[in-house]
Amino acid sequence: MATIKSKLKTYIIGKPSLIPANSVDVDFEELTLEIDRLGQVIGTQEAVGAASEPTAKVIRKLSTQKGKLESLVVNMNDEVKNVLNERHKGAIIIELDDALYPLGPSGNEREGLPLIQNVVLTAESESVVVKIVVKGSQGELVSKAHVTVAGLLWVDSGFTNTKGQVKLTLLGETEESISSIDIKPAHTYWSLHIDQPAIAAGEDNEVVLKKIGPSVSSNGNTDEKQFVGWGQQDMGLIGQPQQLKPVKIAVIDSGISGVHPDLSPSRGFDFGDTPDGTTSWQKDGSGHGTHVSGICAAQDNTFGILGFAPNAELIVLRIFPNASNSKLMEALDWCLDNDVDVVNMSLGGKNGSELVRQRIQACRENGLLPVAAAGNSGGDVLFPAAFSEVLAVAAIGRFGTFPDDSSHYKHIGENPVQSGKYFSPQFTCRGPEIDVCAPGVAITSCVPGAGYAAWDGTSMACPHVAGLAGRLLQMRDDIRDKPRRGERSQNLFDAIIETCTFIEGIPEIYQGKGMPGLSTGGGTTEDSALREVAKLIDSAIKIVETKLVKV
Repeated sequence: MATIKSKLKTYIIGKPSLIPANSVDVDFEELTLEIDRLGQVIGTQEAVGAASEPTAKVIRKLSTQKGKLESLVVNMNDEVKNVLNERHKGAIIIELDDALYPLGPSGNEREGLPLIQNVVLTAESESVVVKIVVKGSQGELVSKAHVTVAGLLWVDSGFTNTKGQVKLTLLGETEESISSIDIKPAHTYWSLHIDQPAIAAGEDNEVVLKKIGPSVSSNGNTDEKQFVGWGQQDMGLIGQPQQLKPVKIAVIDSGISGVHPDLSPSRGFDFGDTPDGTTSWQKDGSGHGTHVSGICAAQDNTFGILGFAPNAELIVLRIFPNASNSKLMEALDWCLDNDVDVVNMSLGGKNGSELVRQRIQACRENGLLPVAAAGNSGGDVLFPAAFSEVLAVAAIGRFGTFPDDSSHYKHIGENPVQSGKYFSPQFTCRGPEIDVCAPGVAITSCVPGAGYAAWDGTSMACPHVAGLAGRLLQMRDDIRDKPRRGERSQNLFDAIIETCTFIEGIPEIYQGKGMPGLSTGGGTTEDSALREVAKLIDSAIKIVETKLVKV
């Protein structure tokens, strides 16, 4: 039987952008040998007679030809780390390989639920059994829906079976003390939140879900027209001509559902712990990468949804589960060496990394635009979005785009930051680092299999902008045909900012320069028409003024 013990910490070793004059440059091949030797010399003896385990080992080497960067990923203890820092002071950077997290669906799903602690289960413990049956509006049974029932002291959750049923047990609760029920379907239907539900303990309690839209089915095969989300409408996608110019958009995320009929990725790679990264990128255990990819590039067909750049080359780079800075760096290296144009990062972490930033800077210097989600904690902007080289995207919501009894409604908050039809959701991170905002509440997109679901988060806002960036690049030969240098990525960044419509009444820290859009900037079709009229009036006034001056 194996004894549980702490693992060695994982670090990334790289070089500073400028090595101090009093430091000696490091050869990474020699450094690898040095680390292996230190791992043997500073080995630890687990028990009498047991073999000594190395305290340092290089597990991966990272490099990019175009970025001219290299790094080592190393498992080691603090003693080895301190020796390396002392020997190569100023010549190397050693950082913890911090974890990264997908930024959607948003928010703390347990917010407002009871904190369970110091509970002892005995024969005298009271409990209530809650049976839920989930159905659609036509009476169809809904399987794989996540059901959460909360009381004053206890909370339990589970997934419905093929009969739409789930049975949950809440300790220390009664029928009267049940405070809420939340239903989150896997696809096709809106979520449902019920406060103070009237529960019949031990009996089947039926709930009925509303369908998202006529063309959003569980199999992606209907004769209805495409479902067009409010984000596509308000950012001016509707009525735009097809764009066929070659552009590459990479989604760094949790993979993609390779069998979804509305998605057509061209290639990808899995940088996770897998024996064959050339094929496993086509699976997505969480659905996050599939949802993000749909917003970016879902196909222009007769069903499902419409992505912002359906004719762009969609590239999927999988780093979840167990994502970290080093895996993000590997994915960015791939983007650099394969001439990607736009990269979507619906992910983030709390701690900035100088070594990740070097990769981001290399992307910009090689004509690639990185776009990242701001974060869902409601606080400061997360990394990598907080880096100035990244186009940071906050989320915006629109009233009337979701049912009032859905889980999306809670994101409005008790004292909403709002202006007219728009509001800034409570979860979105905010700060001076925000460049733009985009739709991030009740966003319908693809989920694994052939389904569609409405999710929230800056993860959903980010691909609106990355997809728009790809489509804008298809439209702008003057930018796309530039040499792959910093001017190219900066021109694309500026072009996106130029399309923004600032939402008056919402502070800049929540929206940056506003919502970008195609042709006429962000806003609804009505807003776009009004802006066109205003432009014509301004032009007419200038003509009249010119004639008056001449007279």
